[in-house]
Amino acid sequence: MARESQSPVNYLKDPFIGAGTFSNAVNAELEAAPLRRHVVSSVRQLLADIDVSVVDNPNLYEVVLREMEIPLFTEVLAHVDGNQSKAADILGIHRATLRKKLRLYGLS
Repeated sequence: MARESQSPVNYLKDPFIGAGTFSNAVNAELEAAPLRRHVVSSVRQLLADIDVSVVDNPNLYEVVLREMEIPLFTEVLAHVDGNQSKAADILGIHRATLRKKLRLYGLS
C-alpha cells in the first residue's frame, strides 16, 4: 500500500503538544517523519562515537545545531538561487538572522 504524502504544514507540526505519552508520541513521530528518524539515528551515532562523560564541555546542542543549520541554509539558498530574502521567508527567520548565521558559518 502506498504511503500518503504529508502536507508541509502537517509535517512541521509538533507531535508532542497534546500527545498522550512521550514514548508513544516519539514512536508515532519516528514512523511518520523521516527527517526526525534520521536525526535520531545521527544523534545516537554521535553519542556512540564520543564519550560525552570525558569531554570537558561537549556542548552537544551547539554541535548538532551547527551540523543541521549549515546544510539546511546551503540547500534552501540553492533552492532559491541564492536569494537570502526568499530563503529567510522559507526558513521562518528574519533576513538579518540568516545573514548573521551565514557569516558565523563562513557561508556568506
